[in-house]
Amino acid sequence: MVPELPVNSLIIIRQTDPQNLEVGQIATYLREDGVSVTHRIYRIERDDDGYPSGFVLRGDANQTLNHQVVPNEAILGRVVFSSYGIGNILIFFENILITTMGTIFLLILLYTGKRLAVKKLNAQPSEDISD
Repeated sequence: MVPELPVNSLIIIRQTDPQNLEVGQIATYLREDGVSVTHRIYRIERDDDGYPSGFVLRGDANQTLNHQVVPNEAILGRVVFSSYGIGNILIFFENILITTMGTIFLLILLYTGKRLAVKKLNAQPSEDISD
């Protein structure tokens, strides 16, 4: 969905009745393999009563139209908020390697600080309380 939604953007979707979706809105749907996909609504298929029966969506960066009709049941909702910055912050904290390294660093600091405190206590002269 670049450039509207840069890669790694956080998006918030609102569950929406298919009847309230419009061409041009950005919607998220669930593929059969369980992967969620966010694309712009390109065309709405309607039944004989005029009620939406499915949606044709396309990513803004895609050059070709995906002619697969996404059924109403697969639509999770429409995008109501997006933030590239927040998305990147969340990905940063989600990174297992960085989290693990940060945890190890903190444990080393705690261990070193405790050892220094113990050494400092042991280095202080003890008071002789006998008179």
